[in-house]
Amino acid sequence: MKKIIFYSIISMSLGIMSCEEDDNRGQFPIDSTPTGIVTDIKVQNEKGYSVLTYTKPTDEDLLYVEAEYINSLGNEVVVRASAFTNTMKLNGFLNSKKVPVKVYAIDKSFNYSEVTKVEIEPLDNPMFDILESMTYNAIFGGIGLSWQNATEEDIIVEFLTFNSESATYENFKSIYSTASDIDVKIRGLEAISSEYGAVIRDEFGQRTDTLKFNATPLFEEQIESDNFRELPHNPDFNAVSYNDGFGVLWNGSTGKESYSIFGSGIDKVYFTMNLGEEIKLSRFKMWSRNDFIYGHSHPRRIVLLGTNDQAIANNPTSEDGWETIGEWYDEKPSGNSAEIAPTEEDIAYFNAGMDFEVDINASSYQYLRFVTLESWGKTDRMWLAELRFWGQRIN
Repeated sequence: MKKIIFYSIISMSLGIMSCEEDDNRGQFPIDSTPTGIVTDIKVQNEKGYSVLTYTKPTDEDLLYVEAEYINSLGNEVVVRASAFTNTMKLNGFLNSKKVPVKVYAIDKSFNYSEVTKVEIEPLDNPMFDILESMTYNAIFGGIGLSWQNATEEDIIVEFLTFNSESATYENFKSIYSTASDIDVKIRGLEAISSEYGAVIRDEFGQRTDTLKFNATPLFEEQIESDNFRELPHNPDFNAVSYNDGFGVLWNGSTGKESYSIFGSGIDKVYFTMNLGEEIKLSRFKMWSRNDFIYGHSHPRRIVLLGTNDQAIANNPTSEDGWETIGEWYDEKPSGNSAEIAPTEEDIAYFNAGMDFEVDINASSYQYLRFVTLESWGKTDRMWLAELRFWGQRIN
């Protein structure tokens, strides 16, 4: 059966439904006289779509204006715009080419007017620009992908691995995003030379060609927490923990169970820890309390310090002798400020844990000091639910 896709536009608000056949419901027909035709159609061709602006017939019983065309997937598409607008958007195009469109006016008795024919020629889909901007690099434990999405299209990037037995590329991970500038880390890959790929698809099921490349991820392993130890606190700070004390940070729970360091009116708060052995860190992952989503005491600006000198590590008030491993800002994927409520994409990123890369040239350390310079709520404390480290063991 031919696939027909229906789109309805009401006052420029686009709603979508997909079905096999039309199911007209509503007022029963009261006459068989069609309306006048749609006239003065103007076409504005954009990347991946075209916009029609037109003059509606003046009949009082006009219900909607309908456009029919074939999209890039070969499906018949029907777009319906209510009598309250004179504009409609025709989506579903991949490559630029001329497409004939039939336009009708339909009245409340579902009588169709005479057809008005027009030709559109949408520009190449913006997914091609996104694919062209895409770069990749080998990282610890995986591959980094970056791209620009200047028009903030609603896209899905599929990261592919090559199956040598079937000689096919298989989807390893799908990334949903509308962000204009994004840097994604795909983890869980072996440190061997392998073939990878990336393809972009949109909400209409259209796909770009596959970007194919060879890369060798750098070796890393998650550092076991069995030997992690808490070192003395600055006496100006207070510590609060749910259940396991300092160990709540490694108990696998990323919910409300958490650990807090705070000090009244203090600009920065920190805690110091012993990893149990010297580690060359590749990254760390942080979860905050799940009721502090980009707010309250969720760390925003973070500094990680390191040393291999036990005496320095055991002095909770001195900053002498510590070396800076890195400084990071935790930002929402949406790029929005703290005052704006998190988007669904922001919340998903927060709940998955925030990854922070360590410079590959950073030295190895046994003792760490985790410093919060600023929280999302501008508080004098930090709350963490879970903290995990990856890297290479030196001994």
